[in-house]
Amino acid sequence: MAPQSKDKYFPVSYTEDTDSLGDTVVYDTETLLQQSEKQTTRKRDLLPVLTGVCALLNIALLVTIIFLLRHPEPFITDQRCARQLSVTVRHVSISPEIMTAIDKSNSNAVQLPDGNYLGATEVFHQLHCLNLIRQHSYKEYYDVDGRRPPGLTDSPATLRKHLDTKHKCRKFDKIVEWEKKNQIKDPVRPEDAVVLQTPPTR
Repeated sequence: MAPQSKDKYFPVSYTEDTDSLGDTVVYDTETLLQQSEKQTTRKRDLLPVLTGVCALLNIALLVTIIFLLRHPEPFITDQRCARQLSVTVRHVSISPEIMTAIDKSNSNAVQLPDGNYLGATEVFHQLHCLNLIRQHSYKEYYDVDGRRPPGLTDSPATLRKHLDTKHKCRKFDKIVEWEKKNQIKDPVRPEDAVVLQTPPTR
């Protein structure tokens, strides 16, 4: 039996028909090998890129896990707002020099036994009021059994403009630090103080 020719199993050319009736594309063995080598090289070059992307994704995941461990409440919640406001909404002791610097009259201010004046930082009071307005916007959630949040019972849930205060941009952390430093932790009620009746909440 005569041996079969190699050309029958290893063609030296490959013809691809195209849409054109008269044109054909011919690929010889060398061209096919070159194309195969290019594809292999392209895949080999793509491997470091994919490895780098996977490494970046792993780093991002690790950073996210560390952030969540250090900040268990990264999102704003009612409990977080309550804790933040309860820590910062405090009365502070304001010296006469600061009263002069902020152009506030002491004629109707409450004077403390040490000569300073009773005050509060506006930003925390304003944040507290904005939080009440936010709660009023979702009455179906916060108005449980007809009990509305304090502050929304007798007054309309609107912003009241007060343009008599000078404002200046400051770092919020510095304001919190100053607030805690000047807090009146153990307030003493003056002997001649008039105790007002707490308004009903319903």
